[in-house]
Amino acid sequence: MDDSIAKASVLNPNERDLRIASIPQGILDMRQDGIVKVLEGSTSLRELSRVIDLYEEII
Repeated sequence: MDDSIAKASVLNPNERDLRIASIPQGILDMRQDGIVKVLEGSTSLRELSRVIDLYEEII
């Protein structure tokens, strides 16, 4: 965890703020990680869509 994420988490951030702070570190959000797992064959697109909203605005 770098300083930007540490500072953001102390301030009780919303999900968007944490997502923005994590981008420079290359941390994947749940949607991105889920898509990687679908492409690897670890899960299905149907299962991913059950857990997260695939159509939610990213930022």
